[in-house]
Amino acid sequence: IKGHASPMGIVSFELAGDMHTVELMLEAWADQGKIYVALSLGLDFLFIAAYVLAIGLACALLADLLKSGMKTLSRLGWLLSWLMPVAGLLDVVENCTLIQVLTGDGSDLLAAIAKWCALVKFSLVAAGLAYSMVGLAAWFFAKEGKSAGAANDPK
Repeated sequence: IKGHASPMGIVSFELAGDMHTVELMLEAWADQGKIYVALSLGLDFLFIAAYVLAIGLACALLADLLKSGMKTLSRLGWLLSWLMPVAGLLDVVENCTLIQVLTGDGSDLLAAIAKWCALVKFSLVAAGLAYSMVGLAAWFFAKEGKSAGAANDPK
């Protein structure tokens, strides 16, 4: 489904924001492309549960591991873990509006709702993934620092 009207494939559709842009994509995709988009949107509902759980649990686990030495980073992790279901809910709203648009019941309002849901969702997911990487590195280096200090302790 990548093409001149949708250079980023389904992401271009998610971020279209208005019916003129959507209509250019739908025209370029023709019937077979629309079937692929519909299948992608349907499968995305399964993916939502997976990423909400995986990223949310990763943030919560790292927040728990960092609670004793890095309280601010730990609090951020708890916040992000609770925001992952919000990202999932935004993704559901986005998919439902895109399905309406795809089936011919679209409007500029629905396209704009899908776009803003997608932008906030992508931001929350990116923040959760970034936190997971930074939190894991912080935990690892804090752990390494403690074990190096213990090895140098002359007791």
